[in-house]
Amino acid sequence: PAAAGEELREMVHATFDRMSDKQREVVRLHDMEGHTIQEIARIIRCPAGTVKSRLFYGRQEFKAIFRQLASKGLAPATVH
Repeated sequence: PAAAGEELREMVHATFDRMSDKQREVVRLHDMEGHTIQEIARIIRCPAGTVKSRLFYGRQEFKAIFRQLASKGLAPATVH
């Protein structure tokens, strides 16, 4: 179980490494750090609507990349 958790963590990091910068930042701030849309808008100095859009497309991008990595069966050591 601990190894599975570490593997998942590695896959998440590898996925984030492959995401576009703007979308990665918003997904990280919202989904990993717990900031609200309004807080993120202030942090990155853009409208809340832009944050919502980047979050939506960033989550889609994350899922697509994660699935691609998982389907290739890459071991965490080969992902970086």
